[in-house]
Formats: sequence, structure tokens, C-alpha cells
Amino acid sequence: MKIFKLLPVILLVIFLIGCKSTKDEKEDTNQNNSTENQNSNLPKEVNDLTLPDGWSDDVLLKIANEENVNKPLMAIIDFESNVNIALNVNDLGITDMLTTAMFNTGKFELVERSRLATVLKEQKIANSDDFTSGNAARIGELLGADYILTGKITSAIRDVQDKYSHYELNASITFNLSAIDSSTGKIFKSVEGTGADSTILVVDDRGNVIKGPAEFRAARVETQGGTYTIVGVDMSKQFVGATKKAIENIASKLEATFPLIGYVLTGDGTKIMTDVGSKRGAKKDDYFIVIRLGKDIVHPATKKVIGKEKTVIASGIIESVGETESNAKIIKLKDPAMAPQSGDVVISISGKFNVK
Repeated sequence: MKIFKLLPVILLVIFLIGCKSTKDEKEDTNQNNSTENQNSNLPKEVNDLTLPDGWSDDVLLKIANEENVNKPLMAIIDFESNVNIALNVNDLGITDMLTTAMFNTGKFELVERSRLATVLKEQKIANSDDFTSGNAARIGELLGADYILTGKITSAIRDVQDKYSHYELNASITFNLSAIDSSTGKIFKSVEGTGADSTILVVDDRGNVIKGPAEFRAARVETQGGTYTIVGVDMSKQFVGATKKAIENIASKLEATFPLIGYVLTGDGTKIMTDVGSKRGAKKDDYFIVIRLGKDIVHPATKKVIGKEKTVIASGIIESVGETESNAKIIKLKDPAMAPQSGDVVISISGKFNVK
């Protein structure tokens, strides 16, 4: 009889244990999903423990030979346009935007504009179209610049789309930028950036804009053969907005092209200290990978050292930055037996995208 009296209590205990197990399983699943989502948001190199695309061992050889590796000094030349757009290229403020965007990365030194203007005037160079491999090397020498940045507008498009309840006016612009190595006069890297700016407009039965930004109130949307156009409006503001996004895209790609490189000072399987600090451009929340160098790679014919054997052993994120050092935590470790240690090399990785 006692057993029958205790049966409801026993069943209740079993039920509660089952609920707790289900809850624990859900929490484990949610935690795993959260980790997977977090990993999917990491830069490819950080998540997969790989070197950046297009990696060159030139900088590794420099630091291996104890050469000074400073921020690259850049000279930005005014852009030109390869397309016919109804606005002055100078009105877009491309050079100022690129200067600001590159400065904000903390990874570059920039030639002062007035000094650059003086040298360009002396060499009779007006804009990017006037550059050749010969005078690029000459300008770089006069300015002490490592790279000359030249660029062109390769595409500028505006279109109007009917969204039934309103019209969407789009302005998009694409730039191509070349980083010319001033020591050789040759293009070191070319990157492309595209930006777009959209404006919502509401029109009446005659196509007159009745709702939208103030500068569009005198505009009119017209249609011909299923194609919509807008007339009576200056779109400079929209192209400036698109330009800002394109330039930020280009600056991010350049940042990824010129990573910070330094040494691990101390390290283990969870944290490291590096010799890359704020003076070099390191910032809190910067990603990095850690590589372990091996033997020199020697060309069989020339017998010259062309690289280093290397293994990506870990990745992480910077938690705090001093002037000459930074502290970081490890995100991924290739092998617990290969924890980062003094003498390993750290390479910064852009968290915005991968260089292509």
C-alpha cells in the first residue's frame, strides 16, 4: 500500500528529471548553434586558420632579417573619370574621403596634401592619368613615399525603379584604385570598390514628386518604353553618398592588403602578448593569425631565399592595446601541442572581408 501511495511522487520526480534533461539538451543545442553562428561571422582566415589570399613572404623575410617594418607611407593622387557623368569629379571629394578612410584604419602614414601638390606641380603632373612607371618612381623618391595611389571612376549609374507604392532612385559608382610600388614603378595591387545610395520618392498621377527629400520636390519621373527616368534634379548628393561607401570599401581592402606583422612576446593556449601596439596601428578587436616559421625556402636554380616554411597554428582577437604591445585572446588553436610561444609571428586580418 505504501508503494501505491508513493507512486504519484515517484512519477512526479521522473517527470521533473525528464524536463531538466530536455532543458539541458536545448541549452546545449542553443550554445552549439551560437558558437557556429559566431564562427560563421569570423573572417575566413581566422576561422579556417589560413594565410590571407595573395600572401607574399616579402615582409616575413624583412622581419626575419630584423629590418624595420613601419606603416607604409602613401601618396594619394586625384582620381580621373572613365565615364561621362553629369557632375565634376572634384565635387565628389574622393581624395579627401580616401585620405580620411585610410587614416581611420590606423595602418598607414599619408603624405601631407600641400607637400604632395608642390611636388606634383614641379613634375607637371595633374592627376592619375599623367602617371607612368617612370614618374611614379620619381615622385615616390621625392616624397619618400612607399606607394603612389592612383584611381579612376569606372562606372557611374543612376536608375529609377517602380516599387508600385513609390519609386526608388538609385545612384551607384565604382572606382578602381592602383597602389604603385614607388621602388619599382609597377602596380603592386589593384582593388575595386562600389557604393550605392537609394532615395525613396512618391509621385502624383502626372509624375511630379510629392514626397521625398527637399531637393527632389521640383523633379518629375517620366517613363518611356517601360524605362523610368527622373528629370529636373541634381543628383550630386546621391553620388557623393555612393562615393563615400565605395571609398570605405576600397580603404578596407587596402587595409587587408597591408597587414600588421609582428612577434609573439609571450603566449600559451589561451592568451598572447605581441610587439604590435597602437604606434603600428593595432586596435582593440582586431583579428589576427599566429604562424610558426620553419626553414628557409630556397630556389633550386638561383639559390636565393624566396620564402619561409610556415604553419598557421592559431587565431585570436586583440583585447587591449598599448603603444608598443597588445594583449589578445586565442579564438582557435590548431593543435594544443602547438600553443603560441615567444618568437611566433602574428599577422593582422581584416574583419570586414577577404581580399580578392
